[in-house]
Amino acid sequence: MSILTTDRLIITKWQAGDWQRLYAIMSDAEVMRYVGPYRPITQEEAHTFIDEKVREQCRQEPTTWSVRRKQSDELVGYCGYSTRTYGQYLNETEIGWLLSRQYWNQGLMTEAASAVLRYGFEAYNLDTVIASARPQNLGSLNVIKKIGMKSIGDSENPLGMPVPHFRMDRPHARKVVR
Repeated sequence: MSILTTDRLIITKWQAGDWQRLYAIMSDAEVMRYVGPYRPITQEEAHTFIDEKVREQCRQEPTTWSVRRKQSDELVGYCGYSTRTYGQYLNETEIGWLLSRQYWNQGLMTEAASAVLRYGFEAYNLDTVIASARPQNLGSLNVIKKIGMKSIGDSENPLGMPVPHFRMDRPHARKVVR
């Protein structure tokens, strides 16, 4: 089921059979270089990832969705949301993505992330979204900047390494005083 479409992509709910293609992408050490767990994943981990995302979809909460080429319906990666489980930005909503290496440097993830960011603000009424990427991960840092997120300084990642963090507030968001 399609969540969003862009000029070249379809952002969809996960399907049970997606684990095999996801495994093919996430078993590439270069793709996983900057993505936790910072190593190629196992087939079991691919199954677990898909199962977790399907459960999140069923609860109709912000999640990470599959990203597919519109022309072929080929799974090329993922993009979406997670809740930060560590560090300074604990419990904040974070946008993240992963893209098969064969599609790097084509603007696909900027296209997907821009659409997913708008969708999060509109469909889930998110007030703030954060993002982070290691300084060496120039591809993700470029995506973060191109989708309009602003630097909020460095904070530690799960490995205790300081990494640049970024933030975007919902356009015209009204701040609720609690």
